[in-house]
Amino acid sequence: MTTQQSVCYFYFNDCWKNGTITTSEMAAAVEMGLITEYERLEMVAKPRGDAFPDDG
Repeated sequence: MTTQQSVCYFYFNDCWKNGTITTSEMAAAVEMGLITEYERLEMVAKPRGDAFPDDG
């Protein structure tokens, strides 16, 4: 079985790595259905960039 990532997965993953998205914005992306909760947890487990301060 192959797992398919959300259409916006790579966008949000890159934003997280760059630090251009906050923890609360990631949660909002899940609420809007842009990424799954599983994907969000996977992303936020990785180091976040420091372009902007995080709010979480």
